[in-house]
Amino acid sequence: MNDKSPLVRQWQLLAALSSRPAGGALAEFARELDAGERTIRRDLIALCQAGFPLEESLGDHGRKHWALKPLDSLPALSLNWMEAMSLYLGRRFMKPLAGSNFDISASRAFRKIRSTLGEQPLRYLDKMSRAFHVTGAGQVDYTGKANLIDELTTAIEDRRVVQLVYQSERSTEPVSRDVHPLGWIYHGSAAYLAAHAPDHGERRLYKLDRMESAFASELRFPKPPDFLPEQFLAGALGVYRGSDGEPTLVRVRFHGAVARAVQEKRWHASQTLTPQSDGSLIAEFRLTSLVEIKSWLLSWGRHAQVLEPAPLITALRAEIAALAEVYSLESRLQAAVEPAEPAAGHATPGQPADQKQPKPRKLATHKSKSRPHPK
Repeated sequence: MNDKSPLVRQWQLLAALSSRPAGGALAEFARELDAGERTIRRDLIALCQAGFPLEESLGDHGRKHWALKPLDSLPALSLNWMEAMSLYLGRRFMKPLAGSNFDISASRAFRKIRSTLGEQPLRYLDKMSRAFHVTGAGQVDYTGKANLIDELTTAIEDRRVVQLVYQSERSTEPVSRDVHPLGWIYHGSAAYLAAHAPDHGERRLYKLDRMESAFASELRFPKPPDFLPEQFLAGALGVYRGSDGEPTLVRVRFHGAVARAVQEKRWHASQTLTPQSDGSLIAEFRLTSLVEIKSWLLSWGRHAQVLEPAPLITALRAEIAALAEVYSLESRLQAAVEPAEPAAGHATPGQPADQKQPKPRKLATHKSKSRPHPK
């Protein structure tokens, strides 16, 4: 007998019921899902309580028979043309879930929309889709992580303790740890698992890319009543939360050359943007971490000037000085071009092949300190 979690098994049970318009016997579903009849009956009752229109009846020889009522017995789920076409065009945004149970079901739904629209509208949509392009820079492909996504999503729903094998940015090898998964957070084309870390006594983010495996145990943890992803990241510009203390006020002057570009987006819930008479813009944020805003401000170059806080000004000065040193070294390297080290087994002109080649002199570079990515 398998050890599927209730959520996965119930999802598969719904799929089995959907494929049998006339329904099926309890024993049939038990054999198909490799589970006991009592387990399947509990799953059916749970689905009924969740609002799915299931009917129980007596079949041949008094056997229990279950069926999922046809969709027309429910209030009609109707889509107009624009709604159907918009959903069809938006299917590309399901890519991060590729291969997961959610993606499989969504793909079936998209196929139904495709067959309903007809050939001519689809040709129009395919033509229209070429007018939209999502750049691939920085995108993450989670096709190989489908099982991980399913396992962790199930653990979130069932509140199961997960044994997570994870390699943080600072680690040289993966480490196994127990976590209480709370929810998914999608930021910057990457997926993060928000979870309570009992060993550290705090909630942390775990990047999906750095997960090796995840196993949901039979142990359960109490559902925290206060967890909301938007509140969890309220003081972060992205996913760096910093301390839980009072947020730091950040004030930045953006020069007129970029003021409009800054105004065109909402960067943080706390932002206030105040245009100045000289065409510049004063932006204010209240953040619990300065890590991400430092990188963000550097992307604006000389057009962004931090007014406060002092620690952020100091950090930017150090980073800019380090950059100047790096580029100064590069210019010296270009001015005094050193011969490249020949490949192993090859000699430079006028030198025997068996003589060791001198290694080129390494120039020290200054590395600025930066806080690592979320655990």
